[in-house]
Amino acid sequence: MAYLPAENIRRRNDPRCSILIDKHYVLEEKLAAARKHNTQLRKRLTVGFLVITGLCSLILFGLSSFDFSAVTKPQPASSETISVKAGPEEIDSEQARETFKQMLQHYKNELESALETANVEQWNQAAATEIDTLEQNAMLHFSNGDYAEALQQIRSLHTKATATLADAQKIFEENMQAATSFFEQDRHNEAKRHIDKALLVNAQSPEAQTLQRDIETLKQILPLLNGANVARTENNLQKEHHALRQILQIAPKRQQTAERFKLLDQRIRDQQFETHIAAGFNAIKKQQTQKARQHYQKARKANSNRRELSVLFSQITEQEKTHRIQNAMSRAKQAVEQDNWQQAKTHFTQVLKDIPDNKTATEGLKRANEILALQAKLNQYTQDPYRLSDGNVLNAAEATLAQAQHVSNDSVGIKKQIQQLRSHITTFNQPIPVTITSDNKTYILIRSVGKVGTLSQKTIKLKPGRYTFEGIRDGYKSKLLPVQIPHNQNSFSIRLICDEPI
Repeated sequence: MAYLPAENIRRRNDPRCSILIDKHYVLEEKLAAARKHNTQLRKRLTVGFLVITGLCSLILFGLSSFDFSAVTKPQPASSETISVKAGPEEIDSEQARETFKQMLQHYKNELESALETANVEQWNQAAATEIDTLEQNAMLHFSNGDYAEALQQIRSLHTKATATLADAQKIFEENMQAATSFFEQDRHNEAKRHIDKALLVNAQSPEAQTLQRDIETLKQILPLLNGANVARTENNLQKEHHALRQILQIAPKRQQTAERFKLLDQRIRDQQFETHIAAGFNAIKKQQTQKARQHYQKARKANSNRRELSVLFSQITEQEKTHRIQNAMSRAKQAVEQDNWQQAKTHFTQVLKDIPDNKTATEGLKRANEILALQAKLNQYTQDPYRLSDGNVLNAAEATLAQAQHVSNDSVGIKKQIQQLRSHITTFNQPIPVTITSDNKTYILIRSVGKVGTLSQKTIKLKPGRYTFEGIRDGYKSKLLPVQIPHNQNSFSIRLICDEPI
């Protein structure tokens, strides 16, 4: 494992840092020499082992006839054997050196950064000084090649650093617990003091940072909390409810506040429900249906599940129905008096939607339909009175007059229409002299009326209306002459001659 570069060995403003960095390079040179020495040592041990093996083989071969049981003294060890026994000391030193480097790397990579995060100097200056001293001593011994002592120092450094970090964790946990407890009691100053201590040893903790923000928020809502407590003492539910709403807008995670707010909200809704439901029933008694419905809507908004709502709603709808029927009947009566049978029909129909078997509305609707139908028929004749000159139309008009006479007492408009139609019948059935002039060669007839014949001039009598005169002559084109004989003239004349050869 490679040794850490000197620039990665951080010091806390130590004036001896430059000395240690210089010694680092000396240490690297010594480490290189030690590696070279170790290689040479392994080579010597290998050669020595081969020589000893050879010698042992020769001895065993040359002395195979000797009685080895008589040998009481072992052969003296060679110089190479002494070298082998010295190996473990070198190996222990090398192990100490490697272990030191591993522990130093662990310290630099993990413990030292954790110590810096814990800000040890700000709450335990003695521990910070001791840790610095152990680290410096470890590096000095290592740079001097005293690996065993360096290892001892780095182990002490690990122990002290670990214990200090454990103290930091304890401080953090204790202060977090205290800060949380004071925060839950809404004691801002005490909570802030403890959260600051917790953040001193662990400023990067998300949990501590979140609690710090909550504690700062507590400072903003303390006046509102005080106001809510005063309102609660005064039993002013609305005032307390308003204060708690503002608190939850700032700090929505305050569960105790949220529960109290929910309880108050339900109490206020219950009060509002009771107030509006009572006012609604009172309005029903006073026949103030619209006001009762307004209170019903407000009570339903406060609590939509209460049984009283259905009772009030039933009374409201029944009273509204009664008012609607009374209003429609009143308007229908007024429309009949005003001879407005179309409006009367509308109002009678509204009544029958609520009460299908209402006799008055049924008879009223029947009479309205009859009068409206007769008005439409009479209008057909009065709007085009020239049709009355036709016998079939005249007969239908007289039949309509007979039907209308039966309801004339119920409608002034019908009476006027009857009078007008009778006048038209008289006028349009009064014959008017019509003088026809021709060439005594053209044969003349009146379609749907009769033949007139060949003439030079002739006067006949016709009722006012529309007629078609037709002229016929051999060798000439026939002619059609539509005319309308007016009702307001004493005479009328036409001229019809077929003078266009075929």
